Amino acid sequence: MSKVNKERLFNTFKELVEIDSLTYGERKIADAVMGKLKALGFSIYEDDSAAMTGSDASNIHAILPGEKNDGEKPVLFMAHMDTMQ
Repeated sequence: MSKVNKERLFNTFKELVEIDSLTYGERKIADAVMGKLKALGFSIYEDDSAAMTGSDASNIHAILPGEKNDGEKPVLFMAHMDTMQ
């Protein structure tokens, strides 16, 4: 298992938390997250939930293709992109 690059992790976290992302105004953070995921090789799909919620961004679905070995289960990561006012 490889070591975590703490400096890169900190810099990525800092970059993302500096983006304004108030509730219903998450477009900038959504675009930044999608860009980072695409650069890592994920295929991205954004659903149409914004039309139902009144937000300017929808839910992001990201899939990283890989090979499944017997007994291994997929991993799901879920997070909010908005911040409280």
